Amino acid sequence: MNSNDLVGFNDFESNSAYLNLYFLQVSPVTKRTLRVLSLFDGISRGLFILENKLNIDIEVYFSSEIDKHALRLQSDRWSGKIVQIGDVSKITEELLLALGRIDLLIGGSPCNELSRVNWRRRSMHDPESSGHLIFNYMKIKDSLQRRVVASGLPFFWLFENTSHMEDDVLSDIMRDLCTYTDQTTGLELQDFLRPNRNANFSSVKTVTTNRYNLKKGVAKPVTMNGTESHLYVYEVESLMGFPIHYTDGCNLSVTQRLQLLGRGWCAPVVAKILEPLSEIYLQKKSLQEASQSDE
Repeated sequence: MNSNDLVGFNDFESNSAYLNLYFLQVSPVTKRTLRVLSLFDGISRGLFILENKLNIDIEVYFSSEIDKHALRLQSDRWSGKIVQIGDVSKITEELLLALGRIDLLIGGSPCNELSRVNWRRRSMHDPESSGHLIFNYMKIKDSLQRRVVASGLPFFWLFENTSHMEDDVLSDIMRDLCTYTDQTTGLELQDFLRPNRNANFSSVKTVTTNRYNLKKGVAKPVTMNGTESHLYVYEVESLMGFPIHYTDGCNLSVTQRLQLLGRGWCAPVVAKILEPLSEIYLQKKSLQEASQSDE
């Protein structure tokens, strides 16, 4: 997730007091565990953020994902904690009803065919374009929102996508989802490098498998021992908010790991947006609390 991406809230730093007040006003009297549906789930960054960054007790985490490499990493990192529901385009009203209560819907549809940096970009209204999948998100959100709100419970959702798209496409999405463009800053590249590696600029562009996309002008992003260098995979992991070697499993290649990392959110940014949920939903027990309750 870039610092200029499309998200469900605008300027959460300056509005943090308002957001916390709003979340607390809709908070149930009795805190409950969180039920999540994640569309375009990738390597389950949402689950990583909710559990590892916000310490929220997840009752169930439904995941819609079809990429075979992402599914392999999901299985390796989150075995037994994810319920797969398959292709987002095949999610029916009947399936949504079968999932039961959903408190939080999250997701970010593919942006590569919507981004204006892609000279082969296609309209989101083209049914053959991956950008068309945004309408699946809208349909599912509307269905869940009607049902949950009618039950008297709060319903939250987060949609993320690039803001670097044609103005008419961006305005259509913002109108249909009532979203805003976020201008969050504050992540410095140097903070994620080893001491002997120096950042040549403060931030990097979108992470892709083409490392030359991370260059600015003629410069590579890092200098090491007087020589310019590309980012190491573990540095990209750290930059995106994951532990080092998080994607180093399942015999995934460097290219496959970079693909997975580049197709999702920057965890610290999304954690900040979702942070108020920790005031509403149950927190996981610490190891000490769990051992005390077993005694």
